[in-house]
Amino acid sequence: MDTQKLRAVIAAVECKSLSKAAERFGYTPSAMTHITNSVENELGVKILKRTHSGVVLTEEGVSLYPELVSFIALEDKILKSAESISTDRYNSLTIGSFASISLYVLPELLKKFKRRYPDIKISVTVQSSFTEPSYDNDFDIIFSELSPLSSDDARPFMRDRFAVLAAEDVFSGRVSVTREELYPHTFIMTNDRIMNTYFDLSRFNEIVKFTSADDMSVISMVREGMGIAVLPSLSVRRVEKGVRVLELLPEVYRTLTYTPNYSRDPSRALRLFMSFLNDEMGSVL
Repeated sequence: MDTQKLRAVIAAVECKSLSKAAERFGYTPSAMTHITNSVENELGVKILKRTHSGVVLTEEGVSLYPELVSFIALEDKILKSAESISTDRYNSLTIGSFASISLYVLPELLKKFKRRYPDIKISVTVQSSFTEPSYDNDFDIIFSELSPLSSDDARPFMRDRFAVLAAEDVFSGRVSVTREELYPHTFIMTNDRIMNTYFDLSRFNEIVKFTSADDMSVISMVREGMGIAVLPSLSVRRVEKGVRVLELLPEVYRTLTYTPNYSRDPSRALRLFMSFLNDEMGSVL
């Protein structure tokens, strides 16, 4: 059913005239007559009849008219809701991020961005990993680590060195340690792919496997003397008392990136944010 034709029929009832309804919609009188006949043929009942006082509803039309009006009202409601959803997405920015980036990189960036574009709605979801380059349309942009799965749109913005965490009585007086010096110790192993390929895990005295997105839990285990750990420097800016942070030699780092999701049409919010990031960060490597 062509709802535009139904609207024309309803207008004819409201105006009590086919010619006036035709003027409202920009139709010719003959086109209006054809539209009315088309709707009646599709419904299988006569809706309108001409009288000396103008166009009025037939008996069948009186029964159907409230339903026709409700049908059009429902379409208007659907269109209005769709427009609202579309407008909301257009001005909304959904961000996926690693915990350390959300703690130490995003706050200042988002503060500046909101100051410049206060109408943009922002939501941030923190995860320990992302399926790249497939985002399942959950995020407009992802802040994460460069990996073999990263898409061609990934833009590097920071090199984040790894650091060694040890209890206060381990490596006393040292500011750095080598990889070889770590092997005699118990290693608290996270799910970090870089560290798990950087070390020969078979050489450690013992390995404590720890699967968690919460780096603070790892730091607490180090403080309690459970072993040493290696985490990105960004993750250990705030260490607990009783934990020492040392440089790891030779140096190893992860590359942090931001990756826009272009699998769908970029919203206004994403376009503005990408322009903002290019100005603020660019590719600093």
